[in-house]
Amino acid sequence: MMKELGLKPYRPQLLHALSEDDPDRRCEFADVFLQLAADDSSFPDRILWTDETIFKLNGHVNRHNCVYYAVENPHIVITKEINALGITVWAGIWSGGLIGPFFFHDFVTANSYLEMLKKEIIPAIKSRMNLQEMFYMHDGAPSHYAQPVRHFLDKTFRNRWIGRREAIE
Repeated sequence: MMKELGLKPYRPQLLHALSEDDPDRRCEFADVFLQLAADDSSFPDRILWTDETIFKLNGHVNRHNCVYYAVENPHIVITKEINALGITVWAGIWSGGLIGPFFFHDFVTANSYLEMLKKEIIPAIKSRMNLQEMFYMHDGAPSHYAQPVRHFLDKTFRNRWIGRREAIE
């Protein structure tokens, strides 16, 4: 029916603002990544890639699950309530499988992220892999960038973590 009506699927687009030096930092990271992979072919297999997402209790829908059918792109913008209650789910993936999920029942702060690292994430990593050989990747979210978190990662991963302004950027 959609085809008969000439309708095409469109998804809303979320934009992430880049800072002025982001393109340079991304190119530098790509160079470092390629060099490490060239030096050690197992390097990419030893990275734990992590991320989190928020599930809102107010019915806000993840845009990846939204499809709008129209003859032309409607350029739909989704507004969202910033402080709506929800739960944050964290997980990591690497060549050997998944770590997590772990749940934050409030907004993720530097303190709650650090506590989750110490009490849940690092013990789970240790139970599945050799921590001394792993690289840990997380994004530049404010809770990840806080000094106590960076200090803990420096001690735990010793130049083997990937993140904003640190060991491997």
